[in-house]
Amino acid sequence: MRKILLATALLCCSSAPVLAEGTHFSVTGGVPYVFIPEVSYSPNAEQRWFAHYKLGLDDGFSAGFEQAASANNRHALGIFGGALGVKSGHRYVCEEGNSSGEPADFDDELCSALARPFAEAFDHHTVNGVGLSYSYNRHGLSERGLRVRVEFGYGRIEDADFDKDGFTGGFSVGYQF
Repeated sequence: MRKILLATALLCCSSAPVLAEGTHFSVTGGVPYVFIPEVSYSPNAEQRWFAHYKLGLDDGFSAGFEQAASANNRHALGIFGGALGVKSGHRYVCEEGNSSGEPADFDDELCSALARPFAEAFDHHTVNGVGLSYSYNRHGLSERGLRVRVEFGYGRIEDADFDKDGFTGGFSVGYQF
């Protein structure tokens, strides 16, 4: 609930017309994050600082910097930190046997048959780390229009029940206002 309130506050604050010139708001979606609201600041036509909230199989925040990589400012390369992507956790709700080491009884088997597929489908964790990005901006890096973005990075999941690291990334398409 707290994360939803933070995302709502981000959306409300970012769309206020009193923000500095060069401040933009974007909404994108893709894989693994289906909804990504973003606030960005462009000090000039060739650079952009951004912060966004990513919501999908799991959620997280990230922030970074992009620099135009072409003369028309449509192609940009960037670096960012925070939420990179997601990895499956595979935490199971049911145990194969009981604490005495005896084989599982009918109830444990039924629980495993019903709960494991559900847990595997929804047990994803955000990988936090540092990544690189490439974006294509239809009308230029700091202009309104279509944005396509690919991210790739290396990070770690640190959770009480799960500890994993590795490469991950994402793809998104959206619009900058």
